[in-house]
Amino acid sequence: MNVSPPATLQKLSVASWLRAHGKFVRPELTRQQKQELKECFELIDADGSGIDRPPPLLCC
Repeated sequence: MNVSPPATLQKLSVASWLRAHGKFVRPELTRQQKQELKECFELIDADGSGIDRPPPLLCC
């Protein structure tokens, strides 16, 4: 019978592998942090499209 390690152990080994290969693990965000990010994005999403577009470049 093949038993997989607990999820916490799997997560730790993935994090270790990523660090060893010069990568990083995205931090877990709290609900409050997610809500704050959403509110900030809504402030800069001028046209309500859900896409953050840079302003057009002006010609010289």
